[in-house]
Amino acid sequence: MGFGAPTIPPEVALVLVIALLALIIGTGPKEVVGHVREIAVVTVIFTTVLLALGWLMSLAFRLSAADRWGMLFEFPCRNLAIAAVIGITILNRPELVRFAATFFLIQAVIFLALITAFVNQRMPNKEF
Repeated sequence: MGFGAPTIPPEVALVLVIALLALIIGTGPKEVVGHVREIAVVTVIFTTVLLALGWLMSLAFRLSAADRWGMLFEFPCRNLAIAAVIGITILNRPELVRFAATFFLIQAVIFLALITAFVNQRMPNKEF
């Protein structure tokens, strides 16, 4: 037994993330709906650029195929979290929490589509 943080079952973690996102977006649904198109455009551009940068960095550091795949998705996610924390704490703009939550949801759809395409390419005859 290690000294790490206790683990939460994935199902519980998913419910907690959904509840948190609902709480955040529920505090200002009109603002989210009013800006969803702009947030979607920014999300697609940001994610595409950082996916490319993550991939290029993994090639530059000559990472294994598995590590490249991890770097590909980790790079955009970590930078979004850092940007949200800076905006909320340093700039004192709590409304950026709604932006970050909406951004996260749109980015999750992009990542799920990429992962699905990758899995279907690697295992075209397999079912989940």
